[in-house]
Amino acid sequence: MTTLFAFCRYPKLLPGLALLLTLGFNREATAQTDSLGAQPKRRPATTFSIGGSGGVSEQYYKVRSYAKNAPVPETYQQRYQVAGFGMARTLPILRRSTLTLELQGAAGQTRLYANKPDQATTRKLYSLSPYVEIGHPQYFRLGLGAHLGHAAYDFVYKPEKRSTARLQVLVEGGRFSLFYVHASFNRGLLGLGNGTAVFGLGSGFGSTRHRLLLGAAVVNSEANASILSSTTSTFIPVAQAHIGLGSHWELEPHLASNFQDVYQARLLLNYRLTGRTTR
Repeated sequence: MTTLFAFCRYPKLLPGLALLLTLGFNREATAQTDSLGAQPKRRPATTFSIGGSGGVSEQYYKVRSYAKNAPVPETYQQRYQVAGFGMARTLPILRRSTLTLELQGAAGQTRLYANKPDQATTRKLYSLSPYVEIGHPQYFRLGLGAHLGHAAYDFVYKPEKRSTARLQVLVEGGRFSLFYVHASFNRGLLGLGNGTAVFGLGSGFGSTRHRLLLGAAVVNSEANASILSSTTSTFIPVAQAHIGLGSHWELEPHLASNFQDVYQARLLLNYRLTGRTTR
């Protein structure tokens, strides 16, 4: 976790980490390619997850009515760090589908400052996040949930306004081992600190245990500013992966940055226990 937060403190290291991640993923996927004809086993499963996320962003005032004191700074900075723990129960339903019920808790902080980091205002972040998903192990996932608590301070023109409730949504479809499309909004820890939507294309490169997704992210600190002014870049390059480690463990890294004023990282470690096979 300390390593993850170090990248958020020194964001220029992220491009190198992204390259290493991609190379490592491709090597692992090649070494452990699964049969495309294999049918998913009908087993209930319990998954425990632990991880963290963090990022930096530059947000905009521009509207003087929100400022308490003059002169008004053109921008202010945000740095946030969040750690979370979750548990999910996945049950076979119908003939080939699954139902997943998940509950996640997270806590952290964000620091807002207009000029110098040592003059920052610190605010606590925490949430309780229920989530439900219907899917098929090979073809689709549809999920809906919420973050309840102090999720973020990412309103561009209102740095002291917090978000106390926000949706999380996931839609994926295709054949995960070959090609699929992905759209998500505030999914998991990406809904905290700086709310993030992700749109992309992914593939398992022939494997059912590994996946790589490349696409574009939209973060609240950028999207809101772009709607009201043309000073920022709305779509940000993003890379995500699912990397199987042995029979029970999985890593889920996420990196997103415009390599200017937004840097974001998330890392999850999942441990999955399966029950008896069902027909």
